[in-house]
Amino acid sequence: MIGNYNSWLVFLSIVVATVASYVALDLASRVAATHGTRSSRYWLFGGALSMGTGIWSMHFIGMLAFQLPIPMSYDIPVTLASLLIAAVVSGFALYTISHGRLSLRRLLSAGLLMGIGIACMHYTGMAAMQLEPPIRYNPPIFAASVAIALDEAVESGRVQRGDLILLMVFGAGLTWGAAVIEW
Repeated sequence: MIGNYNSWLVFLSIVVATVASYVALDLASRVAATHGTRSSRYWLFGGALSMGTGIWSMHFIGMLAFQLPIPMSYDIPVTLASLLIAAVVSGFALYTISHGRLSLRRLLSAGLLMGIGIACMHYTGMAAMQLEPPIRYNPPIFAASVAIALDEAVESGRVQRGDLILLMVFGAGLTWGAAVIEW
């Protein structure tokens, strides 16, 4: 069965990915700057919610852009579970990169965690799709998609090293946007 993509929704998904990346990186710097204060918890919670919602929204818009020639709907509780996964893993990643010395090991750990979380969010979202016949996965393509999620997350995490400048943040956003197309 062959589907097609709505170009405008794909474009919107890339825009959401870019904005979400900028917001996530800005919030990560705020969490780090307020480390040890009470407001740090609020920034962490808000950052996790904003970052997770942005990642999930970008992904879900991308899924809505894919149109099949058969009826399709989404299981709401499973769809919301995918949103929860995105927010929780974003919180862990923000905490990892904003507490303690920002070493390459910490950045790679946060990126790896984000990649695993994004893959879990993606495939939970795919499980929410209700259609006949059900989705079947090609194991090599499945493995490649997980590897892409891990790579994109680790590469985006590397942007955290050094000073945050708009060009670097925009580049990270474009990296996430490219990940949408690869999915």
